[in-house]
Amino acid sequence: MLITRTLGPDAEFRKVLSNRDIELTEQSFIDIRFEEEADFPSSDWVFFSSPECARSYFSLTEKRDSIKYAALGSGTAQVAAQWTSCNFIGDDSSMEEIAAAFQVQLGDAIVLFPQGNLSRRSIQKQLPAVQVIDDQTYSTHPQGTAVGPQDFIAFTSPSNVDGFFQANRIGDARSVAMSNTTAEAVRKQGVECVVADGLSGRAMAESILQLLD
Repeated sequence: MLITRTLGPDAEFRKVLSNRDIELTEQSFIDIRFEEEADFPSSDWVFFSSPECARSYFSLTEKRDSIKYAALGSGTAQVAAQWTSCNFIGDDSSMEEIAAAFQVQLGDAIVLFPQGNLSRRSIQKQLPAVQVIDDQTYSTHPQGTAVGPQDFIAFTSPSNVDGFFQANRIGDARSVAMSNTTAEAVRKQGVECVVADGLSGRAMAESILQLLD
């Protein structure tokens, strides 16, 4: 089985699968490069759409007590927890439902989205434009790396999908996507996939167990 990211030592994805006889390969298919400087405009919230958003943002600034923080998925929130807790965590696989729930919390406040150059803007495009600030904090470069044949592939982002297919074919592998946005990138390659029930590593792993059973 392949997952298209490197997991942390306490990753839920690995824990859920630990009692199964599964050989897990962790391989990212993207190269991330952080911006070296930034001048962030004033905002009431900062929304992290991925772990890279949190890492790149805090490489450029410090936590501010006057700002509330939000994360797309518990995995992103776990990374952000190295610097701050999150006042909002969206774990649904539907970007529309997460955006709607966050809009309730946001009210008429301003939110900053640290993002990469290939961001799909899945959340912010559903919020009022006058309340959204986009700020590039890193760049993503799909990186084709050849891997051996797999039985299952867990795709974690659209950019990882692009990188995987630069150097690999799907073969007979069955695919699980972390979100509808990622699933759309997989299907553009002519491959069917299952969408996990949420954005957490646990949800991804449980979706794979359902395929196994």
